[in-house]
Amino acid sequence: MPDGATISMARMGEASDAFSAWRREIREAHECRRLQFNAVVERYNAVNQAWGVQLDAFCARRDIRCEDRNGEQTPAN
Repeated sequence: MPDGATISMARMGEASDAFSAWRREIREAHECRRLQFNAVVERYNAVNQAWGVQLDAFCARRDIRCEDRNGEQTPAN
């Protein structure tokens, strides 16, 4: 950080430019990570939903009530 009490106008301009570049870089990195996070959440939700469909089909075929807890299966009746 520049010392605002003593820095020259020219050096303050350079420092301001450097700060603006840094801020832009941080915002871009944040946006990239946000997009990556959202993609992971979307993929998680899609796989989780697909798993539920297959689990329901399996349980219906076996006439059992499946619970998605540690692979537990209990009879339907």
